[in-house]
Amino acid sequence: MSRNPSDDAAEAREELASLVDELMTRLSPSSLAAQAGDTARQTGEDIKEFVTTRDISGDTDGSRARNVKIALGAGAAAVGLIALKIIRK
Repeated sequence: MSRNPSDDAAEAREELASLVDELMTRLSPSSLAAQAGDTARQTGEDIKEFVTTRDISGDTDGSRARNVKIALGAGAAAVGLIALKIIRK
C-alpha cells in the first residue's frame, strides 16, 4: 500500500516543528546563560583539581585540561597587566 503524499508532508512538518522548538530552547538566552554558568563552575572545579593533583579525572580527550591551562594563563596575564599598571603610576 503506498503512502499518501499529504501524510509525508504532515510528518515532515512535525519533524521540522520539533527541530525548531529544540533549537529555540537551546539558543534561548536563559539556556545559554545556564550553560555558561555550568561551564564556569566545571572550570573552577577543574582548576582546583589540576592545581592540587596535576591531573583532571574523567578528562578523556584533554579538553578540560586545555581549558584549565587557558584560564590559568588568562588569570596570570590579568595579574601581570594590573601589576604593570600599578608599577607605571
